[in-house]
Amino acid sequence: MRSVERDHPTLPRGLIFLASFWLVGAWQLSMGGISPIQPSSTVYAPGVRMMLQALALGALVGWPLLRLSQPPCSWSLRRAAIDLAALSALAQLVLWPLRLVTPWSVERLLAVDLLLAASATTVGAVVATASRPGSNRTAGMACVLALLLAGPLAATALPAGAGPGAEEGALRSALLASSPFVALHAFAEPGAGPLSSAERTALAAPIAAAIGAWIGAWMVIRRIDARRSRPRANDGPPSTPPRGGSPAGRGGAGGGGDGRAVPVS
Repeated sequence: MRSVERDHPTLPRGLIFLASFWLVGAWQLSMGGISPIQPSSTVYAPGVRMMLQALALGALVGWPLLRLSQPPCSWSLRRAAIDLAALSALAQLVLWPLRLVTPWSVERLLAVDLLLAASATTVGAVVATASRPGSNRTAGMACVLALLLAGPLAATALPAGAGPGAEEGALRSALLASSPFVALHAFAEPGAGPLSSAERTALAAPIAAAIGAWIGAWMVIRRIDARRSRPRANDGPPSTPPRGGSPAGRGGAGGGGDGRAVPVS
């Protein structure tokens, strides 16, 4: 029988501890070893991109793996919201100092921050739903991976000549951009200037997806809880034996103590 976590929200100390080590490791691997003779934003650009991908990997794959490998939680929606708040607060400590080594404007860095937060929020809705008692956590992790990889895989499998050249290129680009990793790589273009109108439109899609995912998660969780609390049709009232045992075993005017009939003279 699976155990269920306690029924009140708590601060995810273990998650904060692990996420802090992940951030330090991502920074050290991507930026810590760079010692250029003449430091410039061009030199740091590959390390910045690598670090953003490491942040996305931890938030979009590592966090769901951690939570979905734990026992079910009866307050999974609130736990996912608390986790997201903690992870987002930690990410700010790494994201905003990037203005020191990149030419990005505040608007572009805010767009990168919103893209990462919206993608993590969408994944968090799946984590909250799959962590509920009565849900399938393996199917939840498969859904997370599908959200992250389905677009690029579909773009790779798209046959050549699927349509006119411009339409085929637009479809392939849209499928690739549906993955947070690809979209984050595009937003973190070295030397990129202010956001274009196309980038603003592209940013609206993951934000709308995150809002829709949480509304859907709330509705699905309500159905799961209602199904678990509903009594099953074949569950009848418990049967209780009559007081004093069966009539054949009771002594009295019409019967003996050993359960045999006694003739009346």
